[in-house]
Amino acid sequence: ADLVAGSIKWNDQPVSPHYIADSFHRAYRMAVTPPHGPSLVVVDDWLQERSLTDIRSTLTIPAYHAPAAPVADAQALAAAASLLAGAQYPVIVADRAVSTQDGMNRIGELAALIGAPVLNGPSRICLPTNHPLNLTGNQPSVVAKADVLLFLGVDDVWDVVYSLSDTVTRPTRRIAKPDAKIIT
Repeated sequence: ADLVAGSIKWNDQPVSPHYIADSFHRAYRMAVTPPHGPSLVVVDDWLQERSLTDIRSTLTIPAYHAPAAPVADAQALAAAASLLAGAQYPVIVADRAVSTQDGMNRIGELAALIGAPVLNGPSRICLPTNHPLNLTGNQPSVVAKADVLLFLGVDDVWDVVYSLSDTVTRPTRRIAKPDAKIIT
């Protein structure tokens, strides 16, 4: 699991037969809870090859309960709304923020409401490429103008705010204004 840790949402390696069902149950719940993402259960070869005949009657499968979508703190939402409403040039950077057409429509509505360009992240298209506020191809110039950056489902904020040259010395420079407000 360590090899793919940066690409998965959750992982586990159950150490006993009694815990295998719980582990798969939790992995599924984590994968389908927004923001959706892959989960991994690694079952050791010792467990795979072990006979369960003697303990079969003690093994159970937990009841499934659908996860509730996470909800943001009301004060944090009010503060974010205040920053966005007062911004001269707000920018929305969205990556793993939506998984439905309705979610995509809401990103478009928010962008139109506050007059913000949207930059799609590398993992998912959150605003159609033909939408007039989709400026994904102009990321460096858009980020440089922003006074407020709203990140939705973005794993690596640093990669948007800074530039890293692919040279021996690896110099970095901030693309975003030094006083730009960042909302994650």
